[in-house]
Amino acid sequence: ALSYAGRALSVGDVKEPSVAANLHLIQAIGSIQTNKQADAEAALKALEGSAGEIPAATKAAGNDPVALHSILRERLQQQK
Repeated sequence: ALSYAGRALSVGDVKEPSVAANLHLIQAIGSIQTNKQADAEAALKALEGSAGEIPAATKAAGNDPVALHSILRERLQQQK
């Protein structure tokens, strides 16, 4: 998932802001889980420009991959 998210974002063809936010969340979670703190911080920083509740929710979650995964899961359930 981490590799896919990175490739999808690097292509730059993600037009939907909610999709980009989800991909950044995936990057943050995967980077934390693989001990790539700098990459995780970059992904979380990219989320700061997201609309809605994302910046506040991710700031509260910090570097907790379980909390970030819960945010992602909730977002995906809302987008059904």
